[in-house]
Amino acid sequence: MANNVHLSEADIPQLLQLLQGALSPDAPTQKQAEAVLASIQGRTGYCSCLAAVVGSQEAEHSARWLAAVQLKNNVNKYWRPRYDSGGLSAEEKAYLRGRFLQLVAQDDNQIAVQVALVVAKVARFDFPGQWPTLFSDLLAGLAAAQAAACAGSVAGSAPSMLVVRRTYFVLHHVLKELSSKRLAADQQAFAEVTQLLFDHVWSSWCSLLNDILAALPAALAAQPAPAPPQLLLAFERWLLLLKVRP
Repeated sequence: MANNVHLSEADIPQLLQLLQGALSPDAPTQKQAEAVLASIQGRTGYCSCLAAVVGSQEAEHSARWLAAVQLKNNVNKYWRPRYDSGGLSAEEKAYLRGRFLQLVAQDDNQIAVQVALVVAKVARFDFPGQWPTLFSDLLAGLAAAQAAACAGSVAGSAPSMLVVRRTYFVLHHVLKELSSKRLAADQQAFAEVTQLLFDHVWSSWCSLLNDILAALPAALAAQPAPAPPQLLLAFERWLLLLKVRP
């Protein structure tokens, strides 16, 4: 990777090697890889390449996790213009906002946390001005996933329910981030978000509560057998909705 050259899809394999090197138990290899990563972190295309690694199912888990951490750190540092850098271009940020939503449904909890923090931080910077569709996009994804889960078999609905769980998790972090903003315009925008989300959150919470109450007697009667997985997942989503509530 030459200095001052924009990164592209062709650089992803080399970036993946650097991430793996930064995780190496060999100290010289680790330090060299970390130094190269530090030298390219502000370059155009770097965040896009990191997002590609996070979304790759072929890459090792540890490399994907480190890519997610690097992505979070670079968003914090370079999303807005800096005194020593122009920050990310408007074109790359527009691409990444859509790409981040594609990364929400992570099956690994550690990576899911990092992705949620990335989306929350970008929401703090860009909502509602540059990302007015954030919440409508998240709700549309939820509706599609819930419809697919209801229409499919128990096994086939698992990916759709993962989307639901992770989207609630992202919403929790986004709302937490936005609620800490104190300018009057930001508080007005947050109030509008709560109006948008209330009906969905309330109806989903009540529906899950009814499902839990209906399944709980049979689960208790079957003890000491483990609770059914579907009941545990319903509890998880119910608790996430308590956190999401506007």
